[in-house]
Amino acid sequence: LLKGKKWIWVENSFRTSEELALENPVQQTLSELPIFPQHYSKEFPSLGFSIKKTFVSGDYIRLLLNLQKQFLDQVIASEETQDKIIRIIDHVVRIEKDLPSDIPVLTTKNMLMSKNEVCYIDQEVLKDKVENIELLNEKISMQTGKLLNLPPLSYFYQKESSVGISFGQHTESLLTRIQQIARDYLPEHLCFEMLQNAEDAKASKMVIILDHRQFGTKSLLSKEMAEFQGPSLIFYNDKSFTEKDIEGIQQLGMGSKRQDNSKIGKFGYGFNCCYGITDLPSLVTGDKIYFFDPIAKCVPNATKDNPGRAFRFNDGKGFTSKYEDQFDPYKFIQFGLDFKSEFEGSLFRFPLRSQQTDIGSKVDVLQIQKNYKWIHSENSRSTIVSSTHQND
Repeated sequence: LLKGKKWIWVENSFRTSEELALENPVQQTLSELPIFPQHYSKEFPSLGFSIKKTFVSGDYIRLLLNLQKQFLDQVIASEETQDKIIRIIDHVVRIEKDLPSDIPVLTTKNMLMSKNEVCYIDQEVLKDKVENIELLNEKISMQTGKLLNLPPLSYFYQKESSVGISFGQHTESLLTRIQQIARDYLPEHLCFEMLQNAEDAKASKMVIILDHRQFGTKSLLSKEMAEFQGPSLIFYNDKSFTEKDIEGIQQLGMGSKRQDNSKIGKFGYGFNCCYGITDLPSLVTGDKIYFFDPIAKCVPNATKDNPGRAFRFNDGKGFTSKYEDQFDPYKFIQFGLDFKSEFEGSLFRFPLRSQQTDIGSKVDVLQIQKNYKWIHSENSRSTIVSSTHQND
């Protein structure tokens, strides 16, 4: 076994020079990566030995792979060994960007598993809600989980629960079109367009609410949604969307009413003029909530091809209770919207843009109040009820 190789006796065992280094950046690491005594280092080149200055990412990755084989499907009971493995993982992700997919990471069960089988915990409330998914050890930071390119737990929860449905507006130049709409439409145009939508749906009434409240940000679909928990314009009418309406609203400037001559809303962009005040419109109707995310930066699993997401809220698995802060802004008991049963009506929420973005400029709540001065103030909300189509 030893024949044909040059061996060095270090720390009570023989080692090849390739297994040694003069420095180890990860302090108090495992004995499998021994440091060669520096006061001997000058003598060995003359004997044909070359000792590297420090251990590199490949050394640590090989060590993790060897440990995975050693503890195959076994729990690593030693807290000292667990801590050393965690220090190695934290170090490797900061010195190596191109990590192999099979690099082992420590799970919450204190087992070493390939990173392509593990996700990191981005929302504590979901830890016990997803089955057959291995979780990254909680002593390893979320930032390290991201550097490992692990998927977040919320992704698997939404996928497993079948609550996330592809959704979003489609056009080859979506952002450019929306930027144009944001420039061309004034906030007061939105009210007129929404009134036409309610009329088209043959709703008997529409309610407009300027909601001044600020909502919680702890239990959201993503941390990027936090900036949309502030003041908003709410538009409610008492008619639900049809499947045809849902298809139509995803076609920018090409709503289904264009093919229906009995509907009077012939104003081109219609609903889309909401981008004059918001980056993240949303709609609750039937058993789903729909988020429009044209930049695909806020809603989980939104993409350029599907810039938005629809979620079925009465899935029987407590979806809304897990994301309580996310759904609080939509709870209007007076409209029958409590997320406990299917919602008979349509409620749009347009959170006011709080800063300059790629879509448009910041929206001043006071300016909205001025533009909508006919809305009467009431506590933390301002409300107006408008009669539209009278029931036959």
